[in-house]
Amino acid sequence: MNRKHFLLGLATVLVAGCKSTPPEPEVKPETTRLPKRTVRSNCYSLLHDLLGKQRHLSKILIIKQESPALKDLIKRIADTSARGDDLIKNFAQLDQGISLEMLLLPPGETATRDAIADTRTQELLHSSGKEFKANILFTQSESMGYAWHLCKVAAVYEPNAEWSRQLKELSQDFKVLQHEVVSMIRSSP
Repeated sequence: MNRKHFLLGLATVLVAGCKSTPPEPEVKPETTRLPKRTVRSNCYSLLHDLLGKQRHLSKILIIKQESPALKDLIKRIADTSARGDDLIKNFAQLDQGISLEMLLLPPGETATRDAIADTRTQELLHSSGKEFKANILFTQSESMGYAWHLCKVAAVYEPNAEWSRQLKELSQDFKVLQHEVVSMIRSSP
């Protein structure tokens, strides 16, 4: 390959890497055999399950000594999760049509999720320093991405316009947190 082709290829890669992030695709209700209210309750159940666990994330800092930046991020994730879980519980109290016990996961999925949670807990408890930081950031990247998109989908199935708006805001909060986690991963030595 000659120098001209190399430089042209390099310029193409650099320009492609500098493009702005494409807009997110719009979430549309799926065509499903399940009634929309069932999908709605399922979304709320999944959120309640996730956020109910995430709200306690900062407790790990009791036994782990970490940088102020990581501590702050973990605390904000826990606080946002608690706020989101409280919001979901409030919706369920105000609307008897919402069940927070409708995970509707196949038994294999439930068993796999439990096994992953046990493994991650052990990895976090038995690691320190850079290894702990990497473990917690990778798990939080996944969790925040899931919460972000789950709130986004729940908003589509929520018929109450105000509640839908609140879910969209919560989705944005989780999106921002997920991007902060990824940024911290990228900046780690």
